Amino acid sequence: MDRNCQTEAVVLKTRRFGDFHKSVTMLSPEQGIIDAVAHGAYKGKSRMSSITDIFAVSRFDLYYNPTRDSWKINSCESASLNSGIKGNMEALCNASLWSEVVLKSHAAGADYLPVYSLLTSALRLLDSYPDKAVELTVLFLYGFLLDAGFISDLGSCGRCGRDSVHETIYYSQVENIFICSRCRSAGMPALEAVAAEYLLSYSQLKLEEALEKRLDLQLMKKTRDLLIIILKSVIEVPLKTLGFIEYDME
Repeated sequence: MDRNCQTEAVVLKTRRFGDFHKSVTMLSPEQGIIDAVAHGAYKGKSRMSSITDIFAVSRFDLYYNPTRDSWKINSCESASLNSGIKGNMEALCNASLWSEVVLKSHAAGADYLPVYSLLTSALRLLDSYPDKAVELTVLFLYGFLLDAGFISDLGSCGRCGRDSVHETIYYSQVENIFICSRCRSAGMPALEAVAAEYLLSYSQLKLEEALEKRLDLQLMKKTRDLLIIILKSVIEVPLKTLGFIEYDME
């Protein structure tokens, strides 16, 4: 492994390390999840403190110590602080969920670029439109589950293969697939036809374009709640940040 690395990354988590240092967990599109130390980040008015804050996207110059198996941040240049997210409680709660999902899933495998692109785009939009937290969580969770291969195509029944476009579909938690009304069993959570069509169209759009399409807020919340049910079934570890979201779930 090369001891020196330059990469753009988004900060997922931070904590104090000693009296003046900061431990920074970040996602790089090339390296995946990295834990690195920003020495002196809490000392005085260190410029590195804000650049390495949670949700910030920066260009990092890193050094790897093979003896200690640890990374050190030599320097970094800010690309986007996304600081507005922390000024809105709903935006902060939703962005924290996204970050925890990426951490607990180990960024969904070895191909980190799709998750990195999705997360950084969602954070940038949330920073500009904090009142769109529910809509962006729907788009982030669906994009994440789809890119990671955790969910099947919404356009056809995962059991019988029948075209299920323009109808309400149902999620089988046992099989982790969407199925049509003919194959469903009692008690299966439903995804209404208009919501399914919305998500299918999102697959062909950029995140910004999908955000311009509008669904009823209550339908958005029902869709979010279903995606969270799916998320909990495929990421088999507790998600602490769901506690901030679930008070609003039906």
